[in-house]
Amino acid sequence: MKTLKERGLTSRTVAGMKKDFYDQHSLVQRTLVQELTPILDAAMEEVRLPPEGRPLVMCDYGCSEGKNATSVTERCIAALHRRDSDQTVSVCYNDLFTNNFNKLFQNLSELHAKRDHEFSRRKARRNGPVFEFATGGSFYEPVMPQATVNIGISTAAVHWLSRLPEDARGLGQEARTWRKSLAEQASWDWLTFLSHRATEMLPGGKLVLSILREPNEDSAHMPFELMAEATRQLVGEGVIPAERMENVVLPYYRRSQEELLAPLGSRGDLADCFEVDRMIAATPPVPFQTQFDRDGDTIAYAESYTGFLRAIFEGIVAEQLCGPTPTYSTGELVDRFFAKVEEMIHGEPERWKLDNHWCFLSLTAR
Repeated sequence: MKTLKERGLTSRTVAGMKKDFYDQHSLVQRTLVQELTPILDAAMEEVRLPPEGRPLVMCDYGCSEGKNATSVTERCIAALHRRDSDQTVSVCYNDLFTNNFNKLFQNLSELHAKRDHEFSRRKARRNGPVFEFATGGSFYEPVMPQATVNIGISTAAVHWLSRLPEDARGLGQEARTWRKSLAEQASWDWLTFLSHRATEMLPGGKLVLSILREPNEDSAHMPFELMAEATRQLVGEGVIPAERMENVVLPYYRRSQEELLAPLGSRGDLADCFEVDRMIAATPPVPFQTQFDRDGDTIAYAESYTGFLRAIFEGIVAEQLCGPTPTYSTGELVDRFFAKVEEMIHGEPERWKLDNHWCFLSLTAR
């Protein structure tokens, strides 16, 4: 069984996509930051600060291009400096080696300029220094040295799996036939993620997460259904060979609240490693759906929805479904695929509305 990294299968491996495409089309993820705010603020008030003279270490696991990640870390830094204005903070941004780290550092450069402007404008005394770093690698492996992290953050990332079960085949309804295998892999990944964080974090540290949530076992996740139907239609039109239908697997899993809490409960493998502070199940609004409900503009709605899906899934679609054929190149097939998705959303906007269920979780390291 190959890992997603070995297969080149990641949400950020993209072909022909503009380098800042993810940042531009991640407004849904950005709303999660707003929803996460109460849990995040409470964690910053409660986290155990390091001894005087020692830096507080923060790590963002799954930072992507950084626009959303830096909005979270900036809020954390501001809250920490309200507690101790002289506190030195080190922030490490982590993602896969294939991540667009150039865009991350561009975002950090703009953030530094904004900080300098604000201090100059207010003529305020500067707070303790902030140092920022990046590290490449899977968060299903060690990311930071042992017992160094005070604050861990991961937003909209931990639902991605480290690998796929061997029997994982097909999109949409077909996926339910191998749900058990997927659930077992997701359980192992969740335990692995938490185990590494338990090793990396200092006692009294905080781990704050937003994770895609399964509302009930029989619910269908609309991206699965939408992309499955787009594939079927393209197969029917002779654009994509029929045998490729079996290759298309979206490598993420929506965990239930029970699955999330299982390793953390009194009988769980990590009961002695973390204490659950807060868990909130929420269904945040989807910005492009909210706008569509207001103005009924199906063209703008379909374009925004498709951009959101393409920013996440283009690399996966290119690798699994859209290898070159005698008629089309990979890039042309990817364009045809997402054009079909956009056409379907435009034609039946109510049918394909995104079900946006999340869990916000705060843990304390023991």
